[in-house]
Amino acid sequence: MIRIKSCAKSDVSQRTLSEELLERIKASPTELHLLQDALQSVHNLEGNPKDLEKIVLELLPNTESYQDLKNWIFQEKEKVISRLRYDWIMSEPSTFGSWSYLQKAQASWERKMLRSLNAMCQELGIRLAVKRDPKQSEAILQNWTELSLVFNSLVFLCYIYCYTPTEPSIIKPVFGPKDLLEVLICIKHPNMKYTTRSATENSSNMSFPNWGLFNLPIRVKDITALSEFFSPLSIDQPQYGIDELFSPSFGLTREQEAEEVIRSKSSAAAQAYLQRGCPLGYRAQVWSLYLNVHVTEADVLHYNQLKLRIAEEECMTDQLVCKEVQLTASNDEMHFVFCDYTYQVLLPFTRDATIQEHFKTTLASAPRAVARQAHESVVFPPSGVIPFHGFSMYGK
Repeated sequence: MIRIKSCAKSDVSQRTLSEELLERIKASPTELHLLQDALQSVHNLEGNPKDLEKIVLELLPNTESYQDLKNWIFQEKEKVISRLRYDWIMSEPSTFGSWSYLQKAQASWERKMLRSLNAMCQELGIRLAVKRDPKQSEAILQNWTELSLVFNSLVFLCYIYCYTPTEPSIIKPVFGPKDLLEVLICIKHPNMKYTTRSATENSSNMSFPNWGLFNLPIRVKDITALSEFFSPLSIDQPQYGIDELFSPSFGLTREQEAEEVIRSKSSAAAQAYLQRGCPLGYRAQVWSLYLNVHVTEADVLHYNQLKLRIAEEECMTDQLVCKEVQLTASNDEMHFVFCDYTYQVLLPFTRDATIQEHFKTTLASAPRAVARQAHESVVFPPSGVIPFHGFSMYGK
């Protein structure tokens, strides 16, 4: 007998969600900031009040750290729910052993990528990682804002690999969207069994799947709920940046609302505001607020460390990034001006080990390589993501 979990049970309980959020916030900058404000509130109190905890809880909502906490919860809540739902889905039983057929397809795809990468390295005589020459390191750090000039220089490429000027063109992306699409098309669910019929029968029915019928509770909104849900997209609701013609008063109103959202410092308010478009001059601030992205000294230090790793060590993926930028961004009339910014984003991305966190909620596994004179394998590239054709478009 096949047991199917109800879709209605996939909701995450508030208790589980709260416990996960409490674990995530421990020792985080958000918790430390909140603790500092709480201690400051206690320090500012006169005398020794009896109900100290209650007084502090009443004072905290007026602090800046309290709004930071609300923004943190707004962002982390979706991440926690996504991970918990992933765990729930992976534990769902099916006829042929859960999602093993997808895991096999994923493992086969990863092996194919690694074979392609290793074959290209052997063909061109390129090592996966090697120390750069001091002159190369100095050139990269000094020209960090003009990396396209550095990496597009044939002299620079020849100096690294001792190539003739025509050989760098041999480097090509490991895979492209078309390759991935072909693999996805070939994936078949175990419940799909094909039976070949005789040639005398209808050719359109040469094969057919053995389907089964299951009654599953699927939550679907009725027409009234759908109309209410999509009300922001109705004709009488203009969209900034989509509608070509709108009144000057509407544009002025959107700018005033953007300033109010920025002053509120609320991620939830920014999300609601962005649903109807945002004026160009406010997009950076409003989107940063919605994503709860604040560049701190620790972030700057982390980015500078990634820069040093790029300057000190040459990874084979650097050449994949360079080739990808040349094939896509450099040849696009709208994106070629962002080539240098693309390098400044994608190269550190390949060195950032924190990206491996995303593998916890996917079937994928990070590619690994064994270094010389080493007994254990390490993730390569450090981010666990091999650049592919079209990868540079994500950096924009």
